[in-house]
Amino acid sequence: MEMKIVLGIIFLFMTVVMCVCIHLAGRAEGRLAKTVSAFLGMILATLIVYAVSSLSTNRLVAGIMLNAYYACIDWALVCMLRYIREYTQTFRSSQTTRAIVCGAALADSLLLAFNAFQGFAFQMEAVPVGNEIFYRAVEYGWPFAFHLVVAYTLTLLSIAALTVKAVRIPHFYRVQYLAVLGLFVLAFGVSIINWLLKSFIESSVFFYFIMSVAISYFSLFHVSRSLIERTMTFAINGMSEMVFCFDLWGKCVFVNRKVLADFSYMDIKEAAEQEFKPWFESHQEVEKDNFQWVEKRLVDNRPRHLENVFHKMTDSRNECIGYFFVVTDRTEQVEAFQKEHYRMTHDELTGLYNREYFYEQVEQTVRQNPDTKYYLMCTNISGFKIYNELFGEASGDDVLLTQAELLRRNTGFSEVYGRLSGDEFGLLISEENFSEDAVNRHTLTMQNEFSNSLYRMHIYAGVYVVNDREESAVQMCDKAKMAIDSIKGEYDTSFAYFNEQLLEKTLYERRMTGELEKALEEEEFCIFLQPQVDAGGTVVGAEALVRWRHPEKGWILPKDFIPVFENTGLLWKVDRYVWEEAARRLKIWQSAQKEDWHISVNVSPGDFCRLDICRTFADLVEKYKIEPGKLKLEITEAMLLKEVRGQAEILQKLRDLGFEVEIDDFGSGYSSLNMLKDFKVDALKMDMGFLRGSSQTERSWMIIQMVMELARDLGMKVVTEGVETEEQVERLRAMGCELYQGFYFAKPMPVSDFEDKYM
Repeated sequence: MEMKIVLGIIFLFMTVVMCVCIHLAGRAEGRLAKTVSAFLGMILATLIVYAVSSLSTNRLVAGIMLNAYYACIDWALVCMLRYIREYTQTFRSSQTTRAIVCGAALADSLLLAFNAFQGFAFQMEAVPVGNEIFYRAVEYGWPFAFHLVVAYTLTLLSIAALTVKAVRIPHFYRVQYLAVLGLFVLAFGVSIINWLLKSFIESSVFFYFIMSVAISYFSLFHVSRSLIERTMTFAINGMSEMVFCFDLWGKCVFVNRKVLADFSYMDIKEAAEQEFKPWFESHQEVEKDNFQWVEKRLVDNRPRHLENVFHKMTDSRNECIGYFFVVTDRTEQVEAFQKEHYRMTHDELTGLYNREYFYEQVEQTVRQNPDTKYYLMCTNISGFKIYNELFGEASGDDVLLTQAELLRRNTGFSEVYGRLSGDEFGLLISEENFSEDAVNRHTLTMQNEFSNSLYRMHIYAGVYVVNDREESAVQMCDKAKMAIDSIKGEYDTSFAYFNEQLLEKTLYERRMTGELEKALEEEEFCIFLQPQVDAGGTVVGAEALVRWRHPEKGWILPKDFIPVFENTGLLWKVDRYVWEEAARRLKIWQSAQKEDWHISVNVSPGDFCRLDICRTFADLVEKYKIEPGKLKLEITEAMLLKEVRGQAEILQKLRDLGFEVEIDDFGSGYSSLNMLKDFKVDALKMDMGFLRGSSQTERSWMIIQMVMELARDLGMKVVTEGVETEEQVERLRAMGCELYQGFYFAKPMPVSDFEDKYM
């Protein structure tokens, strides 16, 4: 067979292979794939041009194609340099560099193009080989030298870039760069040898072909099995999770470094086989490719929360070849979650359930146990704010902690208990475990431990028998609290059950609260006046008492609506209305030459929270042009004990503005005498009800006389209210009492009746 036929077959084979490589490279994505495609395209062009040159029998055609071949070599090396830059990332290609490289290749291509007709770069020489003629380049000129400089410079730049990359890259990846570098150096060396030997066949073209195929393979498709295995090993060893790999028979074949680090004290593979053996035995026919579960396991004598993920390994034919488990230690996360959950569901001070979680557990317990009858009990400590004021918050915390401990100690695991707020506690207990005697013992224990000469501990308990399991826990607790409200203030009673009458009362109070705004707008509230007289029996003023003239219910007494509005925080609106009416009435009296008369008005505890008391009364005085001293302010003793420092400042400011401040119901509180040293007031108002029901009347009169003498020594007046008999009047007058008020003189009456009678 003639040589040219053999060469043609070889060139055809190389052309087909190059087309396949170009097609595969074109399907790949990324910038590297584009540079590989461009390089392969130029190598294909080089092969075709050289094939035509070497197989041609025409001298002119062979010469033209040989010049084109050298030009294609230039552009193939330019594409090679672009590929090397993208493949190695070892140097940056600026616009200037690209312009110089492309300019040199273009200049060389133009010289070679002219050389095809002028022959100043080299001459063509016919070489007979057997019966065939081949043509080769001889008698090289300076333009060919320029071509060699361009080609070898581009080649050396590519070799340098590959060398630098191979030196700098970790040994793990070096093989893929060394393979390309070796083939490139080989092609470069063969090219030099071929030029020196002046062979009629450019053997370097075959090495360029081999090198281009290798570049395509190593750059885009080849990742060695060892590289994959080593990469996966490094990746798995770098995981923070524990990885156990097993073959089909349950033998542990691999564990990562995390396992070895955590279990360095034992033969971990053998231990792993023993640990997972029960799992394999119970899951012999595993159908799922993966699933996970979480378990609590004792590891190194420490409970740990482990998340296990099972994976089935399959080969390319989807046949199972083994299994592996990824085990993640979630102990820190679980413990952190448990701490956060505890913090969100438990009261910080007592450790009991907080209100929201108590409600949640109550509803869950009641609905999950439909055959169990439950009682829901709420407790409340009477006057707990006063206890805090008298003994400090630390002592108050001791009370709450003792209350919580008694709940824990006297209830079972099946009960639900929590702190609802402040001094309020809740308990859900089954009927069989509920005992009134136990509640009373609980109350007695608290009373004995915390009662003293200044404060008597008293705990109220309200119980709701759970009938409707669909009720919210909030509604259940509200009903238990209604039971407490029904016995508030009764110190001989500590325990009450909720009933429908209490609900009706609550609904009635809510309706009353809803009618307040309309009642104020329609002026349904009005003031009654009860006269206050001096020692000579002359009327010198009155106390303003509010009444509600309801369009449907008729007259409603203060005892029926004031507690309601006080509990809902709305009493300040009624008080504000009474103050306005009293100031208006003083203005009228002033015009009727009764400017010496005064009116006493009540100031409720809630008024200090809802209003700027000083500004409100100052505005009334300014609005009606009355003397501040004629609008007397009655403050209850219990209210003064709530916030000593703040109230003292407000009261002093009122006195500085010219108002007279009286302490109402003096002697009914916990610490009357102690209070007198903290507050400067103008008068004490003492109720003669102090005498009623007492078998020691003379002792009571002695106390009254002592209080009057103490008041005079402190520069205060004494007003006695509730005076009902002439005997009381005479004895009080003998003691030096200055002002009197009571049924003996007159009952509270409408303003018009008061003015008709006394003006």
